[in-house]
Amino acid sequence: MDFLAIVAFVGAIIYGITQWSILPVQVPIHYNTLGEPDGWGSKWVFFIVPALAVALWIF
Repeated sequence: MDFLAIVAFVGAIIYGITQWSILPVQVPIHYNTLGEPDGWGSKWVFFIVPALAVALWIF
């Protein structure tokens, strides 16, 4: 399972780096029950989830 988690993590980082130039300045970070975005953040938020995953994996 660790191997799959590492592959998913590396894949997310590679995808983020390759798609960085086409990401909008603000991206939706939260959706309501109707599927409409109701929270926005900068495109740097894209890297928070992988960073949290690494922190949790280390601890």
